Amino acid sequence: AVLPSESRPEVTTRFRANVFWLGRDPLVRDREYVLKLGTSRTTARVEVVHRVIDASNLAVDDAAAAVARHAVAEVTLKLSRAIAFDLQEMVPETSRFVIVDGYEIRGGGVVLEALHDEQAWVRERVLLRNAKWEPSAIPPEQRTRRFHQKASLVLITGAPDVDRKSLGKAVETALFQEGRLVYYLGIGSVLYGVDADIDRSPENRQEHIRRLAEVANIMLDAGFILVVTAQALTSEELALIGTAVDPDRIDVVWVGDHGGTDIPVDVIIHDGAADDDAVRAVCGRLAARGVLARETTADQARVIWLTGLSGSGKSTIASWVADELRRHGRKVEQLDGDTIRDIFPATGFSRSARDDHIRRVGYLASRLEHNGVTVIASLVSPYEESRAFVRGLCDRFLEVHVATPLAECERRDVKGLYAKARRGEITGFTGIDDPYEEPSSPELILDTTALSVEEAGRRVLDLLLGSEVP
Repeated sequence: AVLPSESRPEVTTRFRANVFWLGRDPLVRDREYVLKLGTSRTTARVEVVHRVIDASNLAVDDAAAAVARHAVAEVTLKLSRAIAFDLQEMVPETSRFVIVDGYEIRGGGVVLEALHDEQAWVRERVLLRNAKWEPSAIPPEQRTRRFHQKASLVLITGAPDVDRKSLGKAVETALFQEGRLVYYLGIGSVLYGVDADIDRSPENRQEHIRRLAEVANIMLDAGFILVVTAQALTSEELALIGTAVDPDRIDVVWVGDHGGTDIPVDVIIHDGAADDDAVRAVCGRLAARGVLARETTADQARVIWLTGLSGSGKSTIASWVADELRRHGRKVEQLDGDTIRDIFPATGFSRSARDDHIRRVGYLASRLEHNGVTVIASLVSPYEESRAFVRGLCDRFLEVHVATPLAECERRDVKGLYAKARRGEITGFTGIDDPYEEPSSPELILDTTALSVEEAGRRVLDLLLGSEVP
C-alpha cells in the first residue's frame, strides 16, 4: 500500500537492470539463479544481455553473450514469479538486488525499467480484485486446523488424447475417503457454466483460463483441495493461473509423454501406469508438501541442527529450508550462529564460551519447539558434547552434518577468515587451530561440494518429512 502522493511500486516478472558481476563463472543466459530484492526471493534467468562494460578498460561490447567477472552489464532478467520493486531513479533503496549462485552472492544490481510481461493484463485485474475482496470471518489458519489440510490446486493436464478425467476423479475419491475437503472440477464445467457467454475460439482461451483461475481462487479461499483437469496447458497458461492463484499452492500433474511441452511439472504419470500407482503419486506429492496434515502444529515441530565448518553452506541451506517451510504455511524460526553473535557481541571464542553459546541457542530452540515452532539452526557448534546437550533438551532433534571438506570451505572463504587464520591474525579458528569434532551419528550428512542449494535443501526436507511419518 502507498499514500496517494506516492508513486506505486512496479510489479512484473521482467525488468531491465544494471548488474555488476563478481562470480568466477560468467553470468549467462538461460541459467537459473536466485534473485533477492527486499524481502522477495525468487529464481531468475538472464533473458537478454544488452551490453557489457569491461571494468578494467571501460570497453563496451554490444554483442556479448555473457557477463565475465568484474564486468558491468545491462541485461533483461526474467523472474519465475512477479515481485514488487521501485526503479533506481525513483527509490534507489528498493531497486537494489543481489544474485545468488550456488552458496554465494555472485553479483548485484539496480532496476532501471519495468518491462511488460504476458500476465500484466491479468495482474491488474487481480490487484483490483484483492483490493475489493471481502474476506471471510474465518481466517485461513482456522480452516487449516479444522480440516487438517492446506488449500491446494492440483492441475492435471496432458496431451489431447490421454485420459485425465479418470485420474482427477480417482484422486478426488481417494482424498474424500481420507476425510479431506476436496472437489473435482472438469474444464467442461467451467466452459459451459461461467464461460457460457464467450465462445471456445482460440483467441478466447486465455480468458477461459483466467476465469478458471478465479473459480479456483474462491475454492482455495474456502479451504478446498481443488482437482482440475485441462488439456495441454502451457507454461504461459500456468503463469496466468499463478497470477490469480498463489503459485505456491499449485501442483502440476502431466499425464503421458512429457516431451514437446514447456510446462514445468511436479508429477509425471507415464503411459501404462497403474491407476492406484498414479493416485499414490499425486497424493504423495501433496503429503510431501505438507498439504495433508497428519499431526497437530505442536507435533510437527522439530529442531533441525545444521553443524559444520565455516563456509560449508549451513546458513544458505538453512535459509532455503526455512523459506520453503514458510511458503507452505509452517511456523518456522531460523537461528543463525553469526546473527546471534551480532546481537551478543561479547560472546567469546574460547572452548567454554563456545559451549555456553551453543547451550543458550539450544535452550532457545527447545522452547520454540515446545511451542509448536520448527527451528532451523545453523551453527559451527564444533564440540560433540555441546551438541549432545542440545539434543537432550529437545523432543525431536535432527542433526545435519554439513560435511563440506576444509579445502572447499577455504576456497570459498566468503568472509576471509581462513586467510586471516592461516596468517595468524586470528586464533582459535575451527578447522585451523581449533578442532571440529565430527558428529558420530547425525541423521543426515551433506557435502555441498557436489550439491546445489536446492538439492541439499530437498534432502533436509525429505529428512523432516520422514521424521513425521507415524
